[in-house]
Amino acid sequence: MGEKVDDLVGLTAALDRALDDGDEPAAEAAIRALGVLGDVRAAGALIGVLESERDDLRMVKLRAEAASALGELGAAEAAAALGAYLASGRDCIRAAKALESLGARAVPVLVDVLETPSSEARRAAVQALGRLGDPSAVDPLQRLAGRTKHFSLLAALAEALERLGWRARRSTSRVRIVQLLLAGRAVELIEMGRQVLPTVKLALGSRNPRARKTASRVLCALGRREDVDSILKALRSRRGHAAEEAAQLLGELGDRRAIEPLIELLHRKPRPWFHDREHAAMALGRLGDPTAIPALGEVLADSRDVELRKAAAQALGMMGREDAVQKLLPHLRDADGEVRQAVSKALEASGWEPPGDDEAVAALAARKDWEGLVARGRELLWPIVRALSQGHAEVQQRLVAVLGQLGDPRAAEAVVAWLFGHPTLIESRSALARWTREMSPLFGDYAEVLLSAACLVEVHSEHWEDEYGDKGQTTFSYDLGPSERAIRELEGLQTGVATNLLHAVTKKKDVQVVSGDFWNDWGGGQNHEWLRFTAQRDIARRALQRRKSDRADPEAYLKTGAWTGK
Repeated sequence: MGEKVDDLVGLTAALDRALDDGDEPAAEAAIRALGVLGDVRAAGALIGVLESERDDLRMVKLRAEAASALGELGAAEAAAALGAYLASGRDCIRAAKALESLGARAVPVLVDVLETPSSEARRAAVQALGRLGDPSAVDPLQRLAGRTKHFSLLAALAEALERLGWRARRSTSRVRIVQLLLAGRAVELIEMGRQVLPTVKLALGSRNPRARKTASRVLCALGRREDVDSILKALRSRRGHAAEEAAQLLGELGDRRAIEPLIELLHRKPRPWFHDREHAAMALGRLGDPTAIPALGEVLADSRDVELRKAAAQALGMMGREDAVQKLLPHLRDADGEVRQAVSKALEASGWEPPGDDEAVAALAARKDWEGLVARGRELLWPIVRALSQGHAEVQQRLVAVLGQLGDPRAAEAVVAWLFGHPTLIESRSALARWTREMSPLFGDYAEVLLSAACLVEVHSEHWEDEYGDKGQTTFSYDLGPSERAIRELEGLQTGVATNLLHAVTKKKDVQVVSGDFWNDWGGGQNHEWLRFTAQRDIARRALQRRKSDRADPEAYLKTGAWTGK
């Protein structure tokens, strides 16, 4: 016993010195030691820390440690101090846990905290009372449930009362409604009728996703015009998914008062990982009000958010109006493939029919319906050829492949010009084999040599890192040998097609390529170099001089047997 007293005196003195000197580590160590000592007489020193008037950051941490130590001691006189600490709203979880350690002695103190203005303190006290399991807490908890407007507190009350074995006498009591919301039992709530709506509306801003979704379903089933105001309030929330679900609900309720707030949400600063703005766009589409068309069109045209642009396209398609269609049409040739596809589907949903063949090609390409293009290829041949000079590179590549599969020699001149205009399109032998299969219906025996001469550049890469694996470089080398050999093969073919292809070689332009990717302690970047086709152009020019040919003959592509290479 004497040793314990000596330890208590020494630790108390050490705590006082550390507090006077501002030595936070020493004070923290002394507080923890007092808690471990287990002598209830240490409570006075710890309560002194808890009630200190100092309010600096160091003291905040020391108070939290003192609260935990008092919980370990279990001293009866600590209850009032811990209750005051909890009521202040500071470190509510730790304060409530310390009070729980005092058992039944803490119940009156926790009940008093239910009257504090701090919602965090009240919620922590409710949860502690539920875990303590004292039936005397039921009535105070019920009274609080009858007057609070915070759904998170109502949810804590419902859980605590359930732990205490309480059962609602009325099926429409607030606590029972909250329990059904938390359990996702929308059907039962709908059967209760509109009397559940005041409590249900509180759940629209809840952090609990099941409660929010259940509330949305109930409001859709029971809501009326006068209920929209509470949903509009949730639409402005920046908490969790509340705004997303409010937007979805407003679209389903069909109240025009939602249009302006939804447009505001559409232009709100994005939140990572949330989809408020996409839901706002879809809600505007469901409402179908033409006043939203300019805002949706602006988002589709200017936003950098692909998912938002897709939602705006879908919303415009849902409206089915001519002015909405006009906002969609320019984006059939959008730079982003996902947006093109969304726009095409939206136009189809709106009942739009392509007014001409060019629009039909753009719509099929946007949907990536390459088989549909091949099936209609003969009637759409020239619109497909015209589309080679429009749109995104990915679409142009697929259109070239479609023309290759169609095998119509009338498209040969345009396809040859496009291929020679993309001199680094094919970077490996496997890619050459794939392209050769696709282009053989059009170019026959010439397919491989033409593709090699036009756009084969074999790319090889070499990668290295340092011994720690965090610095390195990838270097790229470009082999033009296979392409030059293909041009010499053309030089030996005395046909009109070969002559035309040699003319195309003379027009190959030098291109800038990446010669290396690198990274180090200061960042990363790329090195570039020019890939020059001077030797290839020279070979073709000399061959054409010997043939005394000064221009290509497009008709040579159309002659019978032109593509047999004989």
